[in-house]
Parts: sequence; C-alpha cells; structure tokens
Amino acid sequence: MGSNPAARQWTHRLFAGIREFAITTIGLAIVHAVLWIRAISAKRRNKSNPWFKRGTLFRSAVDVLLRAEAPMTAREIAATLIADKAPQATRKQA
Repeated sequence: MGSNPAARQWTHRLFAGIREFAITTIGLAIVHAVLWIRAISAKRRNKSNPWFKRGTLFRSAVDVLLRAEAPMTAREIAATLIADKAPQATRKQA
C-alpha cells in the first residue's frame, strides 16, 4: 500500500465494496433459503396395500401365468390373483 493516500483510499473503497457485496449476497442467500423452506410441503405417507405387499404382485402374476394352461387376459389374471389371496378379516368383519 505504501504512502500514497490515493492508492490507500482506492484500496479501502475496493474492500468496502467487496464486503458490502458479500453481505448482500449472504442476505439474499438467506432470504432465498427462507422462501424455499415455505415451498416445501410435508411428505405424504403412502398407505400399504392390504392385498399385496411391495413387490409381491408382479411375482404372483407371473406364477399365475406359469400355472395357466392357456393365454389369459388381464381381467382373468386379476380375478385369479384375488381368488388366491384374500385379505384376512378384521375383528369387526368377523
């Protein structure tokens, strides 16, 4: 920096500008983060399927097709799957 007052003043203005830019950028980042937090909603919980647990429906359909003697439609596959696997009755239903 030396003893040149003009250079010293220019350096102070430069660092003041950098400091102000950094503060403004951080402030905008905080405001931006707050705005995004408001946009985030609670995650919806998925209900489990009482008939087939995760991943078992496809395997059951393949088993039905392997046991079939002739080609089957989707409706016939679904009827066979439901007939093979009925949910257990609850206490209120029994």
